[in-house]
Amino acid sequence: RSELMRVPGIGPKTADAILRERRRQRIRETGHLRALGMRDVQKAGPFMLLDGKLAEQQLSLF
Repeated sequence: RSELMRVPGIGPKTADAILRERRRQRIRETGHLRALGMRDVQKAGPFMLLDGKLAEQQLSLF
C-alpha cells in the first residue's frame, strides 16, 4: 500500500481499491484504473506497469 501511495495520483482509497482488485484479477488497462477511482492516470503512467507494459505505452481500444 505504501509503495502504491508514492505514485502520483494514488491516495489511500485508490491504493486499497487497486490492491483488492489485484487479488481478484490482473489490471490490464488504464480504464480499469479510472474505474477504481484513479483520477489522473497520465501522471501515474510512467510509474506503473499494466499487464507487464508501461501504462503510457499501451494503446487504448476505445
